[in-house]
Amino acid sequence: VIEQRAGNPITMSVVYLAVASRVGLLLSPVNFPRHFILKVHGEPLFVDVFERGLQMQPSQCARLAQEHSHRLTPADLLPCTLATMLVRMCNNINAAYAQQRNPLGQQRQAEVRQLVSLVGIFQKLAWEPALRNSRPA
Repeated sequence: VIEQRAGNPITMSVVYLAVASRVGLLLSPVNFPRHFILKVHGEPLFVDVFERGLQMQPSQCARLAQEHSHRLTPADLLPCTLATMLVRMCNNINAAYAQQRNPLGQQRQAEVRQLVSLVGIFQKLAWEPALRNSRPA
């Protein structure tokens, strides 16, 4: 993402979260429908890193959801867990491999599915609450 200066919203959000954390800006990931955004801690303000850090109010988020043929619900603007973020990243990778239609892509799809299963196991082992306590909600 950094070297190519390009990426999808979720991978760009990972970089943005890391940088924001280093400078003391508290952000949380939001598993927005068909997109991925960040929420500013304690404020009704969201950041679309894919649009060069565009700051959005909830009404602007509703318009973005509408552009993706989705009706925004309050749950769509809630911070998500790190595990949810990882599962979504894996699902994105899986979809990319599915489009390749070759044996290596199919093997990679199986590996990604195993990774998603591991995330589910980690959540059941109560790792997620420890991770949640290490970041702002």
